[in-house]
Amino acid sequence: MAKSGSRRSCPGKLRPGPSNWTAKRGNSGFSHRRPFICLGERFCATPQESGCVPVQAGVNWLKMDTIMQTLVIIDAQNEFSAGGKRPVPDVLPALEVIKKRIAIARKNGTPIAWVRHFNRPHESPAFMPGTWGSEYLPGLGPDVSNTLEREFKKDVYGAFTGSDIGSWLTDMGSSAVLITGFYTHGCVSTTSREAIMAGLAVSIDPDATATIALEHALLGKISAAQSKVAALLQLENMGARMEAL
Repeated sequence: MAKSGSRRSCPGKLRPGPSNWTAKRGNSGFSHRRPFICLGERFCATPQESGCVPVQAGVNWLKMDTIMQTLVIIDAQNEFSAGGKRPVPDVLPALEVIKKRIAIARKNGTPIAWVRHFNRPHESPAFMPGTWGSEYLPGLGPDVSNTLEREFKKDVYGAFTGSDIGSWLTDMGSSAVLITGFYTHGCVSTTSREAIMAGLAVSIDPDATATIALEHALLGKISAAQSKVAALLQLENMGARMEAL
């Protein structure tokens, strides 16, 4: 890792950033203030050249005083409940945290993106349009009277690929997302990666997501808890921040 003030070009791309924020990407220990966000993993050139300012380890990843952070709820649908075709062991604890996040967002006037998955006709019978399994989990769903909430439908793992959520976030003036939902290793992970690649500041509430055990004849088996932790560790390493209540 380059030392503070070293002269090297930034290995990542620079994109226009919000007007006032401080970030820490992965374990690299740097921050960025306007006008650029660095998508690299190491120090950029000198602060005068790139706008990157080396900081001490443990600094806050994001200063949210002037940034609009949108709550993104991924696939919070009945299919993941005990009676669904894709039951998730810890769906109920995650559901309670998601509900708390929704209440906070509505109280604070924060945008909420509701992402709902539908399988294609030739795929498995789960998440089929018009079925109980494709509906939202109990107590969830967009408030149609709230202009800050919108539903996005997808038929692939990533919400940014499968819908126009990216352009909506731009229209809302939101440059940060707090991602929740299911599966952690599937659609939550894919959507988080897409958001990172889009230059957004990505946070994930580890208590508001859950997934399933994974097993493969050659690779072995990991529990649902291990699967979740592995997915979140990968995302943190890529630049996402873990943000619990």
